[in-house]
Amino acid sequence: MVKLREAITFLDNSVEERQASAEDHMTKIEDIDIANITEEEFLEKAIESIGEVKKNENKTLHKDTFIRIFKYTGDFAKLRSKGIKAKAQEERSVHFGEDHKKYLEALQKTVQEEEKAYEASSQVIFDKLCITPENFERSQQSLMQDPSVQMELFNLGIKMEQPASKAPTDLAKEKVVELVT
Repeated sequence: MVKLREAITFLDNSVEERQASAEDHMTKIEDIDIANITEEEFLEKAIESIGEVKKNENKTLHKDTFIRIFKYTGDFAKLRSKGIKAKAQEERSVHFGEDHKKYLEALQKTVQEEEKAYEASSQVIFDKLCITPENFERSQQSLMQDPSVQMELFNLGIKMEQPASKAPTDLAKEKVVELVT
């Protein structure tokens, strides 16, 4: 009976009850506005937000550390490739509806340039954090075996692809159809 009394805790104040959600287990990530920020300012904020680089017993990155690095590397690449996207849009527009082969070539060239920008951005962040690309890749391979991590990264990827600015207020269905036809 004594053990049972020790195991029970009575609270004198009320406790707020709420439904548990999947987001309770997700990595908390602070968004960094990349609209009016320099690369150096972004890196400073990202490194601060990533915090201590935590590793598991097998020397791979801890889930939360990995996800933060993944997010901020993507954002940094987006910041660094703003000019690439604008230039690519102009190049593709010249060929749109006229020369499909050149349009496709321009699109493929853009993808290659964006991949190079992502790799370079990754290396900058990895250097700041003193981790290797191989360690990041090993961590990714290990973590991607967990379905909850897969889903969290999938949702994060979708969120990262959302436009930073709002659609124009005068952009109605008819205007969209007109623009794409």
